[in-house]
Amino acid sequence: CYRCAMKDIRKKAALIIAIAVNINAFATDNQQEKQFYQFLELGIENYEFYSDTKSGDIESSWSPKIGLGAGYQLQLSENWQLENELSIDYSTVNIIKRHSTEKHYGNVELLGLWGTTRLKRNNVFENVSPFFELKAGLVNVDYQVNNTRSKDNNTVLKASVGLQFSLENDTEVDLSLGVSDNNDI
Repeated sequence: CYRCAMKDIRKKAALIIAIAVNINAFATDNQQEKQFYQFLELGIENYEFYSDTKSGDIESSWSPKIGLGAGYQLQLSENWQLENELSIDYSTVNIIKRHSTEKHYGNVELLGLWGTTRLKRNNVFENVSPFFELKAGLVNVDYQVNNTRSKDNNTVLKASVGLQFSLENDTEVDLSLGVSDNNDI
């Protein structure tokens, strides 16, 4: 049954490799003086699903992501900064489930409310800052394969490391690699 297959997909998706390109547009002109900020997040992610002989192979595409949020920056020292954020984001992933000679096409939609803490080492290189990030979220997951649909709410923890590139006009681009603790996403 397709519903059982979708539950199997959720159980096999233990590892998420997220390479996200996030563009943060900040509210004020002078980032040095700013404590609170708002942001718009535009990105792409790639989910890597486990596969085995029972459930078949699962392929996924790059997933577009959009989010809105607000955060607070705390300067710990001259070089270290701590950021805490609350955001909501939406993404959709196209999947293909292959088992023997059969192909099943589907879609996974994710709507998440996230709390994020990021520790950043400012400007190790000119306009480049490495960071470590922890995210906790409540994610609504809507699975659709062929004509079968399943919805679940999941609690997710993510950890990632990356580089933040500071551009002009208070815009930043983040490249990160991360893992998730949740088998359902």
